[in-house]
Amino acid sequence: MRHFLLIAALSLTAATATAEDEVQASYSVERGDTLSSISERFGPSVEDISAWNALPSDAIDVGQVLWLVDPATYNAEDPEPVVEESPPTEVEEPKEPEAKKEKAPRESSDGYKPAVDGFSARAMFGTGRVQERELGSSESADVAIGVQYGLSNGLAFRLSFSDALYDQTYRSVNPSMDGGGLYETTVLEQNQDFGLHASFDVAELVDSLASHVSARPAFGFRYVNLYNPQFDSWGLALHLGTELRVHVADRFRLEGRASWAPAVATSSETLSIMGLPRYFTDFGAGAGMDFGDTARWTVLLGWAAHGVVFEHTTRVRHVGELGLSVAL
Repeated sequence: MRHFLLIAALSLTAATATAEDEVQASYSVERGDTLSSISERFGPSVEDISAWNALPSDAIDVGQVLWLVDPATYNAEDPEPVVEESPPTEVEEPKEPEAKKEKAPRESSDGYKPAVDGFSARAMFGTGRVQERELGSSESADVAIGVQYGLSNGLAFRLSFSDALYDQTYRSVNPSMDGGGLYETTVLEQNQDFGLHASFDVAELVDSLASHVSARPAFGFRYVNLYNPQFDSWGLALHLGTELRVHVADRFRLEGRASWAPAVATSSETLSIMGLPRYFTDFGAGAGMDFGDTARWTVLLGWAAHGVVFEHTTRVRHVGELGLSVAL
């Protein structure tokens, strides 16, 4: 009797070990799945799953069957792969949202990807106020235009242009004039800013951020022209900055940006009260609402502060912005 119980126990142990050794060869994607979550659940790395299934990007669709083993080395004589099917209730859901994802393959399985692959353009219009130490303040009108081309690995190149017009009043004293020699001169000034820089989406490196957060450190060059009829001051600056976009709800996102650009070359044709431009700063915040599926149109509303620090004074322009962007 004792021998019989020992043999039965060994048989049960062997059967259990055989069941545990079975490896799930494939998996049917469910709603909310990402390559990262599938990797954590079944073991293979994200890179292996992408290679075994020849995925062009991290985008996956509900119902798509993925290999969890290398199909080239998988033994066809083994039992059929175990495919974990989605719950019947989810399979029976309407398929309209999935059709939209097929039109925009750059989007992740939850329908959103902040980083844009391909061409995008943005135009911002604003009005604000220029505040300058020693010289007072004046109204301004601003326009900013930018075009960008993004690659599938998160790297993007951007060319930008902005222009600001405002009347600036200069006060000075001439002792030879009647009334103490105090007089004011109002001139129309124009600030032009050309930029060329590259940025990289950090979310491409962090799977847990890829679906709702896009952080883009940027670097490059800016050429700033500060013009009025009395002088024409310019500066070439090294641009260092960052952009942050957070997807907080369906098609709605918040944006923030900051940059610092120290001047590496400047002109000497400046008023003595201002001196040479030292560096340029930019800060901005806003919100955007996305429309469309094949092309993403975004209405933007925000605020920005543009600063120029000279040797003897500081100029800051506060601007309320309204704009439109499109990503193809």
